[in-house]
Amino acid sequence: MTIPKITKIELFITNKNKLSSKYTNEVINTKKYMALKTAYKLIDYVYNNAQEDSINSVIYFAGDEDLAHFEKTTKSCITYIRNKDKENNTQTKITLQLTGKNLTEDILKFIFDNQVYLKVIFNENIQPEQAFPYESGLKLITKYLPETFIDVIINPENINYLYNSILYINELGFSKIEIKQDLYSIWTDENFDILEQQLDLLNTYYKEKLDDYTVPDILLNYGIVFKQRILCDYSEIHNLCRTLPLCNLTKKTGCGFNDFIVADCLGNLYTNDQIPFDVAENNIFYVGTVESIDSNKIGYLFEQLSEKTVSSDKLSCKKCLLNNICDGSSIVSNYIITNNLLTVPFSYCRWQQIFFKKINEFIEYFDSAQDNILFKDFFYGTVTRRSHE
Repeated sequence: MTIPKITKIELFITNKNKLSSKYTNEVINTKKYMALKTAYKLIDYVYNNAQEDSINSVIYFAGDEDLAHFEKTTKSCITYIRNKDKENNTQTKITLQLTGKNLTEDILKFIFDNQVYLKVIFNENIQPEQAFPYESGLKLITKYLPETFIDVIINPENINYLYNSILYINELGFSKIEIKQDLYSIWTDENFDILEQQLDLLNTYYKEKLDDYTVPDILLNYGIVFKQRILCDYSEIHNLCRTLPLCNLTKKTGCGFNDFIVADCLGNLYTNDQIPFDVAENNIFYVGTVESIDSNKIGYLFEQLSEKTVSSDKLSCKKCLLNNICDGSSIVSNYIITNNLLTVPFSYCRWQQIFFKKINEFIEYFDSAQDNILFKDFFYGTVTRRSHE
């Protein structure tokens, strides 16, 4: 099969870090770092591909929280990319994922001056009486890059602190927040009951804070679930049945279906970033190196997904309110948890259903406010625009 030119890449500077899933860190024993030579080779690969198609490349950096190594590798890579841009009159999009640990003003100024986007991963247990250890770093981010997105990763160990975490981040000055689930943890009915309680507290908080937030900012804090509400309305307007074309499934797989790929610290290439990188050869998502991408592996994934749909391992999809629009979880987490690319873990379905229920309660509250023109325009305007596409 024809493999598209890879013009977007995510470089994992280390193989074991706070940005990786709990599952990934548990199965990796030895921490390793990416050599500068390897990083340059990977950067050249995607940059040259983009040059051939007269487009700008996109490069993500993940996993480098050590200050000494940041100076040695990540900072050198960013400088290397910007020098290539200057020579060739291009503008590579660079995104750096981090937690905020060890951030200094010099680093933030370097990031700002080099037009690097930030994505902060927040997965701490925040209790009301605790002082957050990375607070100084996060405050620096709001000073230089206030539009930074925050991914709040929730697991059974910190589910009790979801509400406190969101309040803490909001009060630091961030408004673009997405709450995400750590799928690789073991979720119980009690955990999901707590999730509902925490989202009730969050709904109440936002209702009381209308003077401080615009409705779109508030809705962003619920992430993709609000978009699902819009899509559900759209599917009802057009009487759409649940069909899952390849474009939906393959957007979460990477190489072979689009122009994105992931590299571990040794230069091995994968279709997704949610996997443990110490088991390359035995991993069905490992597809080779820049010198030789394995088209057979890609063909296998394509065959597994072609004209098939995902389904839950325990719940009935037909009875789910999200059935018309759901494209399942990442096929990587499907495979790791259920041992099947197309079988979605129960915990993913339950999480999505709870969020969807709470989003509907939130929307109905604002929908009943006759004077909330901003919300009506934002929500119904989006639905109307989609219905005319």
